[in-house]
Amino acid sequence: MRALTRLFRALLHRPGTTVMILLVSLVASAAAATAPTYYESARTSILRDSLDAAPTIEQGLEITRQGVASGSLDPLISAYQFALSQGMPDAQMRARTFLPPVYAVEASAFFAAKSQNLPLTWRTDICAHLKIVQGSCAASVNQVTISSSLAKQDGWHVGQQLTPPGWPALSIVGIYEVPDFSQLYWFGRGNTYFPSEDRTAGAAAVDPNTVGDAMFTVRETVDSNTAVSQGTVVIDQAINRSTVQAGDLDALASAIRYLGASPGLTLLTAAVESSVPTLVDEIHASWRSLAVTEFLIGAQLLVLVWLLMFLVVKDAIEARAADIALVKLRGYKGLRLIAFGLAEPASLLLIALPFGVLVGWAVSAGLSHAQLRAGMPVELPGLAWAAAAVATVGGLAAV
Repeated sequence: MRALTRLFRALLHRPGTTVMILLVSLVASAAAATAPTYYESARTSILRDSLDAAPTIEQGLEITRQGVASGSLDPLISAYQFALSQGMPDAQMRARTFLPPVYAVEASAFFAAKSQNLPLTWRTDICAHLKIVQGSCAASVNQVTISSSLAKQDGWHVGQQLTPPGWPALSIVGIYEVPDFSQLYWFGRGNTYFPSEDRTAGAAAVDPNTVGDAMFTVRETVDSNTAVSQGTVVIDQAINRSTVQAGDLDALASAIRYLGASPGLTLLTAAVESSVPTLVDEIHASWRSLAVTEFLIGAQLLVLVWLLMFLVVKDAIEARAADIALVKLRGYKGLRLIAFGLAEPASLLLIALPFGVLVGWAVSAGLSHAQLRAGMPVELPGLAWAAAAVATVGGLAAV
């Protein structure tokens, strides 16, 4: 306690030197911590911006299984969830990396009188993604909601009973306006649900008189009809662009590769489709370019700060030559003499280290707010502390 009191008094005895060493050390630690902190935020920003600009198939994955539609979805969900937990064991990572999955059961109903084969589909939360312009969204078994263009084309209306072969009577309870199926919720299945209105590149031209928009229903309508022989069950799992982090990227690509070879999904003859690994390679290339720039700027700044720290600390210690000579006359020798001579500048360097890191974090937060996408988290990576410690070495070398 007495030694600390003497040290504090010594620092106050030379306030100019104390403030100078403290400020230079603070700047050195802040400069060193800024680059890795900003780089970590920039990596996540690049990741999320790349996802925004990527085609749908690079924003997640889709698993499909064709065959009997009735009762086929639950086994696929179980196999998928197990495989995903094996490919990405960290539950917290899965929760922040992915949006809730969207499931779909896709069958079809054929109307011989019109030679029309119409999709009869259930999709998770479908009513929340349809604008109902007449009637209501299908909420009970054997109820359907049809598109306004299909209603106009076939002359159908709310309250009408449809009797396609192999199905019980289907009641039209509502009419919806064709949505913007470029939204991520639809996961590129616009050509399945709205084939006559799909104008995307590569979409095949179809005859609207024989192919029409989907009739949406509840899941029980399809699951309760064991007579339906063919259909498709679907799992669409999109990446959460708002919460996915740079550190999740490699685990994400690895998990998707694992799903493609999963024994459970293979046994069910399920097809896994995703181009996320391709996007991952592109993001890594962008990261490498950014890392080179950050390293060069950070290294140059660090060398300059090192030189300044060396000169300031060296001058401060030389200014204490008279004090050191005096304590030598009083019998201070060896480690005790070294501790007396170096205590003040070394203590200031250690005090400045954590505060410098915090200043570096604040600077990085400001840069991230100005340069990166809105809402980017700014965290202190371990590399920031390591870099600040390395910056302090310049002062310790002088000491």
